[in-house]
Amino acid sequence: MSQRSGNQVDRRAFLKHAAAGAALGGVYLAFGDVAQALAWPRRLHWVEPTIAGGQFTMVVLGDSIMWGQGLKEEYKFSTLVANWIESQLPGWRVSTHRYAHSGAVIKANESEDAKPATPGEVPNSYPSITHLFWKAASELTPETPNRTVDLVLMDGGINDVKVNSIITTDPTIHDKVEWVRKLTRERCGPRMKQLLPYVLQKFPTAKVVTTSYYPIVSEKSDLTGLANIVSLYNPTRPIVKATEGLRDSLARQSRAFHDEYVAGVRPVVRQARALEMIASSASTDKGTRAGTELSTSISLPERRTAFALIPFTPENAYGAPKSWLWKLGQEDQVATTRRQQCTASGLSSSVNPKCYLAAMGHPNVQGARAYATAIIGELQAFLPDWKAAQLSQPNQGGLVQPRNNLPGRIAPPVRR
Repeated sequence: MSQRSGNQVDRRAFLKHAAAGAALGGVYLAFGDVAQALAWPRRLHWVEPTIAGGQFTMVVLGDSIMWGQGLKEEYKFSTLVANWIESQLPGWRVSTHRYAHSGAVIKANESEDAKPATPGEVPNSYPSITHLFWKAASELTPETPNRTVDLVLMDGGINDVKVNSIITTDPTIHDKVEWVRKLTRERCGPRMKQLLPYVLQKFPTAKVVTTSYYPIVSEKSDLTGLANIVSLYNPTRPIVKATEGLRDSLARQSRAFHDEYVAGVRPVVRQARALEMIASSASTDKGTRAGTELSTSISLPERRTAFALIPFTPENAYGAPKSWLWKLGQEDQVATTRRQQCTASGLSSSVNPKCYLAAMGHPNVQGARAYATAIIGELQAFLPDWKAAQLSQPNQGGLVQPRNNLPGRIAPPVRR
């Protein structure tokens, strides 16, 4: 896929995908105008469309889920969400800025973040989500026309924990479920708690929706397919045949990650607005950072954050009868392009087979629709604010000046 700064979709990609667009598959989602919006991708999005009404700017920040691994642009859930927003704000167009890629972790690393980025479909831990956020904040500046950020969709954390840890078969780990819970508890909630207040500060007019993940394996997962994916992620302990006992163990580990993530990150999302206020008011206190405990004395202003819980059932897990995930060996929509990008990045099938097969375990067309529906369900609460802004400023662009009283960037600093 053609790329521009920040992994934005350019006009060449739009024309290419517009010629190849086809109707979305999957079940009909009876959710009022949500179902209508998701039934067909009315239009694709590229940067800076010429419009007469107004512009709604959406930032997509995160890892392979936010990137839309294995999907053409018109099938990504961020595009489906953009289509729905346009249906609710007639005359306005959504400009999507995607700062996401396969494999991205939340935790920043100055030396790794400084390296050249690989294409979005190529798994790579860096640039980190934190680095991508600061990149977005620096590029969507007040000096750039039509860059008021109205919505941020974001995720992060599964790559900090690592998929091979979630579905590990390591016999030396006695209590694998508790081990997965511990890793998730340590690496997801705290890192999101550090990042989210800064997202709110740097994009002061934006609503921010954070999504959950899903249990990768369930008791409904196919045993043959399960053996293949476990062997790929645990190459030193390959298995020829998966048993029901192994499947049940991996299902419990997958559920442990999901449940611990929701338990750790959802409260952070709810508290993030208050934490942002703490960070702002404590700008002169060098010992205070965005991770400060929530003060019960703070009066919260308008709601700006939401947590979208994606409604996966056991039958939607990997290799299940109604799976919402790409399966190992299944030809996804951009497999040919990704193979070329992997080879160009020095990651041939012999060097890193997971690069060629990177779509496995990621939301397919039906999974992307489920994500879009869950996100849209949360966006309903924000519509009155957006409609009010549309009525008051129907033809205006430009950024609201963000506050500059941050107590300091998230360490380590990001090179420009």
